[in-house]
Amino acid sequence: MPQVRHFDCVSRLGKAQKAASEEQIRDLVHSGSNHAPVFSTTTHLVTLSFSIYFNYLLTLIFVYLNTAPRHQLQTKGGSDQRCRIHTMDYEMDLEPTGPQVTVREAEPLRVDFRLSSVDLAFANSLRRTILAEVPTLALDLIEIESNTSVLPDEMLAHRLGMIPLNSNNCDDLDYTRDCDCEDHCVRCSVTLSLHARCGSGIMSVYARDLIVVGERVNETIGNPVLNDPEQKGPLICKLRKGQEIKMTCLAKKGTAKEHAKWAPTAAVGFEYDPNNNLRHVDYWYEQDAAKEWPVSENAAWEPANGPDQPFDYDAEPHTFYVDVESIGMLEPDMIIQQGLIELQRKLATTVSVLSGEGEDGHAGGMEDADMLGANDPDAYEPPEGIDGNLTSYGNGAASAWGASAQTPYGATPYGQTSYGF
Repeated sequence: MPQVRHFDCVSRLGKAQKAASEEQIRDLVHSGSNHAPVFSTTTHLVTLSFSIYFNYLLTLIFVYLNTAPRHQLQTKGGSDQRCRIHTMDYEMDLEPTGPQVTVREAEPLRVDFRLSSVDLAFANSLRRTILAEVPTLALDLIEIESNTSVLPDEMLAHRLGMIPLNSNNCDDLDYTRDCDCEDHCVRCSVTLSLHARCGSGIMSVYARDLIVVGERVNETIGNPVLNDPEQKGPLICKLRKGQEIKMTCLAKKGTAKEHAKWAPTAAVGFEYDPNNNLRHVDYWYEQDAAKEWPVSENAAWEPANGPDQPFDYDAEPHTFYVDVESIGMLEPDMIIQQGLIELQRKLATTVSVLSGEGEDGHAGGMEDADMLGANDPDAYEPPEGIDGNLTSYGNGAASAWGASAQTPYGATPYGQTSYGF
């Protein structure tokens, strides 16, 4: 088994390094083990029985990236064993409680970790939130002043829209739909310019040629992401002698639910029960399923059930293997933390709506409507002048052909025949 750093919920003790006694530290660790913590929305407090996951995971996930020298955890035999914690000036044995995170691999743009002691609904909700709900920045409006290249304006605009932009501290930026400005302003957008002209030969235009102009909410947001060794970024187009492109680009905040250009990840790997002990997968094979369907590397982290072991019909998955690959907009740990925050916010809003209280003290607040899909570009909108309680023909509960129960051609009523019986 590869060497990893193992973290569980007791690593929250990193926030209590100055505690006066071991008893106080124990109280801190077990403060959330039996009661769900309370978290706040804009105007009120909401309590969720399983919100403890979020508060734990926000503290645990990738803590070693910033505090590894201060925490050294030694494990024996995996996460089911007792672990010894060495911190600043105390040492004690504690049983792992609550959700546990084991970081297996970590790279600048990728992290692989194991999430355990949670249910499938939570793990899959986190995966979906990471994929589609984490806000980022992308080019959304392209004003082309000159384009004499071989690429049409639409194709050039599409290529520009897919260029990743730095989205750190994206919360400082407002959504355009929520901003008070008429079109765009520094609070809801970042302006970039691109101007290139080829004097001779062939000229390659890269993402690095995009220049941020004007003011912005912080010093890094909106910068093109340059991950290649030459610091050029993605290729935009190529120009021959005399060809020119000149345009102004407007970057706005959004989510991948609206368009893939706002996706912070290239891929999110997700697997549970690699040995198929739960039999959630029914393999199709010709001769030997074990040879035709080899197990993944994650199978080394879990024991496989023997052929003579009785099947447990009540067993449920509780360990999940997640591999998050960023494209550079956000660091992997920030992507997951933002995913947890967005998921917590949605749950809090759901509870507030079900309890009859919205953002403004009653059901139907602005953020409640947004959570329920009011601003979804794919949401259904009835034609202008048509009430939602009416049919598309404006006749209320009547059919499209009038208020009678006749067929469209005025023939026999429904349930009768033309033969009189």
